[in-house]
Amino acid sequence: ALVCWHLIHEIQIVIFIIKNVGLMNQTPTQYKPNPYKNK
Repeated sequence: ALVCWHLIHEIQIVIFIIKNVGLMNQTPTQYKPNPYKNK
């Protein structure tokens, strides 16, 4: 049971890191000033 919980915990950490990397890759395009929105 401890090994299974450890594997689940590692998988959750990997998913968490992947989500954070994805968000960091998306933030530059989201926070750039969009000239089309002002027009």
